[in-house]
Amino acid sequence: MLKKLPVNLNRDLALQSLLRDEAFTIRALNELPVNLFPTVFTVAFKGWHRKLLRAMVQAWPIPELHMGLHLVDPRSYQDSLWTVLHSLDALPARGVQTRKSRLRVFDFRRDPDLIEPNYSFEDAVDSPFLYSAWMEPEVPKTKVRQRRSLRKKPSQDWQPLDLYINISLDTWYRNTLVSCILRKVQHSCRPLRLFCGKLHIRNVVFSQTVEILDLVQLEFIQELDVSDCFGLFSGESQFARQVEQMKNLRNLTLPQPIFETTAVHRLPPSDAFNSFLSRLSSLGRLQMLRLSSPHLSDHLHRLLRYLSDALVTLELPACALLIRDICWLSQSPQASHLKKLDLSKNDLSQMVPGVLEALLREASGFLQELVLDYCSLRDPHLVGLLPALRCCFLLYSLSLSGNRIATSILENLLQLVAELSELKLVVCPYPVECYDYPKSRELGQIQERWSSSIEAMVQDMLWALGQESLEWTFTSETSF
Repeated sequence: MLKKLPVNLNRDLALQSLLRDEAFTIRALNELPVNLFPTVFTVAFKGWHRKLLRAMVQAWPIPELHMGLHLVDPRSYQDSLWTVLHSLDALPARGVQTRKSRLRVFDFRRDPDLIEPNYSFEDAVDSPFLYSAWMEPEVPKTKVRQRRSLRKKPSQDWQPLDLYINISLDTWYRNTLVSCILRKVQHSCRPLRLFCGKLHIRNVVFSQTVEILDLVQLEFIQELDVSDCFGLFSGESQFARQVEQMKNLRNLTLPQPIFETTAVHRLPPSDAFNSFLSRLSSLGRLQMLRLSSPHLSDHLHRLLRYLSDALVTLELPACALLIRDICWLSQSPQASHLKKLDLSKNDLSQMVPGVLEALLREASGFLQELVLDYCSLRDPHLVGLLPALRCCFLLYSLSLSGNRIATSILENLLQLVAELSELKLVVCPYPVECYDYPKSRELGQIQERWSSSIEAMVQDMLWALGQESLEWTFTSETSF
């Protein structure tokens, strides 16, 4: 008596039979059930069946094709990816009559927020491709931006196609997949709209950054990071005008140097800088801003005036902030809503006691993460901050790296841990007693026997306080 073969094995055998005769399968696409398309496409993609891939894209029966999980290791299927991309505006092969494609969304994201599926694919449960009912992209109720294009005149009446991808140009994609997509958007004879929710551009010439942004639907960007982009602002920057159009922007990271200076001392704000700040007023949904510029020294109020009240994360490292700047920040509408505050690499030693305490008290209702690394703080300053820190009852993370402290201050910090039940992470430097030359600016090397003793002491005290789950990290410095 013959055993009944498992359903999956029957399906696999049928697929292998189909793919042995690729030409026949292409001709049979009109008769292929819609619920088999994902499975056949997956097998064809992994098997590098280029002609079949091209035909299937041109006959895709539903509005959306999601390929995000293939980007876990896109190099393994690089040829298949290129074939699919080139098929987006390719005409069907001669003599091949296929059904009209309904494809309107091509999604490269690994974890898109898809709505509930409206299609049944019982035979495709093992497929890595996800599908959802078609809907228009969630962009503001403004006309989709018309961008410049180098595309040739279309040879037929193409329907627009939307490409979704989160771009990071400091990864392997830099010269491969993303570059190919950008060229495709720029030169395709089919109207292609590029939607990027997250756009990270690092170590790229600034002029190229502007060119990339010119290809993207700016209204759709929610997270922009242009760290370490080489170039300068001058005059009415095109980049500033592009940022102004990002109405849905939530997170913006603009580390130094992007303006016309690489210095860390006080500088008068340039016209380009003031112009850029004024553009931020259009970002009504901005929740996170990281900006490092000496132009802010004694001029922080210019920035605060344009920021949204919805801001919950403010990072201002190495801005040479003065007492007046911290005073303006403590009196701003944003202060009482901040969940994260980073003032690293600003000299705050003259602000305790005084305006820094006032700022922490103002932010105490929501503050969860505080970063005061390399702020020239010493024991008296930290002792003076403790009453204000105790008011931050939601504080989850406290970082004090790069400040010069003694062993005695650790007891004060541990007492703070006992009073703040939400505190789960503390980062602080090893006490100066752990170094060769504790009284010198150049501390020398850390003494392992002293550092180990300090670590053990802190762990014992955390156990005694019932805070053994708290992560306490020490950092070492050679000089301050």
